[in-house]
Amino acid sequence: MKICFPFQRHGVPFHFRRAGTPVEEPTKISKFWQDYYELANAVAPELKMKIPTDNTGTTIFFRPDEFPVWMKLIHKAHLGAVVIQMNGMGPFLSEVGERLGPLIEANMVIERTHKSAAVKMEVPVIDMTRPLSDQKVPVLNAIHVAQELHRWGAKNLHHLVELHDKYTTEWKKP
Repeated sequence: MKICFPFQRHGVPFHFRRAGTPVEEPTKISKFWQDYYELANAVAPELKMKIPTDNTGTTIFFRPDEFPVWMKLIHKAHLGAVVIQMNGMGPFLSEVGERLGPLIEANMVIERTHKSAAVKMEVPVIDMTRPLSDQKVPVLNAIHVAQELHRWGAKNLHHLVELHDKYTTEWKKP
């Protein structure tokens, strides 16, 4: 017999077993996450989508083998963007712009994201509370944009690493 004590976490029903181990009830978002994970791994296994652990988030992380630990490929579904985020480079945005400007393609933008700098491409906003089957075209579009950014990042990795190593000491390559 399982005894649960319901409460809300981020608007999602959440329960604890008697031993205190959290158990989330299945939701539309967790189904969406599972479908997205399966689709991303089928279409773009090279992106190495991180296994979803928080079913209530709207940020999807990819961990391609080529990228150092301080460089992340992220699909920000709620904002309609896919970015290569370079941790610790935010304060050096002008230097990033000078160095990467000639390498940036027409549909890419360099911007600051808090303490990081990012190369961003826009994609349609995705509602993770709706089934993936209703939004398959925009989701596939986002995955293809992530592939495009991955290729760009891998091709220009030496520039990114040189730039990062020149301006930061906080983060190190793996």
